Amino acid sequence: MAGDDGLRVIDVDDPALRPVVVDLTDVRQVACARDSGDLAVIARAPGDARPRAFLVTSAGARRPVEPPWHGLEPVSIAVTADGALVVLGLRDPNIRVEPGTPSWQLPPEGPLCRFEVTKEAVTYRDHILLPGVTQCLAFSTAGDLMLAGSTSGQIGLVPRVLEQMEDHLRPPGAEGHAHEGPVRAVALTADGARVVSVGDRAVGHEVKVWDLERRAVLSTTTAPGRALGVEVSPDGGAVVVWTTNGGVHLRRLER
Repeated sequence: MAGDDGLRVIDVDDPALRPVVVDLTDVRQVACARDSGDLAVIARAPGDARPRAFLVTSAGARRPVEPPWHGLEPVSIAVTADGALVVLGLRDPNIRVEPGTPSWQLPPEGPLCRFEVTKEAVTYRDHILLPGVTQCLAFSTAGDLMLAGSTSGQIGLVPRVLEQMEDHLRPPGAEGHAHEGPVRAVALTADGARVVSVGDRAVGHEVKVWDLERRAVLSTTTAPGRALGVEVSPDGGAVVVWTTNGGVHLRRLER
């Protein structure tokens, strides 16, 4: 959790639940490697003019995740359960998009970078490009597939073992993207069979549940407010969406 004095990491196996305070502020995103317990964080360290990406251990030690280019801003971050692969979505602040540009015509505004993590180093591996800015990421439980949601309304399906993205999540034969507006959040059920995505609409947001294998939309619901995030319960039976207007929406997922 984030406090005024920094990021606080609590080991739930500690009977006293004593927090370790990490000197990171302005925390933008946090992702957890479930097996290793490490955190992938976008935040500011002392002296930083803008947020950067870090890996933080349960003991509070932090390591920077540095892309090979300067001047790009981190927007989204994800890490596999074993902590061996970190993905960072970047934005080039120098690219300007004309107001009213259709989402499907947005140019790539920043790379999606992958980093290999060992005890010795965090090493840049490769990158791919999506139209717009990749602003939300999610790994499957096994870590073999990653979802990348973009401001273009597109959701990229990025296999871990391939060097280039080859597919996007959209209904078979559809010309459009997954959502008409920017994709704000994505999640996978534990069995990897269904995807939950949240995208902007002209008013409020929409939540879509997908059959991943068939690329079919199983359900679409709408709600007021802009979505900030989405989580699926471990048993895959419910989804929670939280929004900018303070709303928390709980929905049941059909088996």
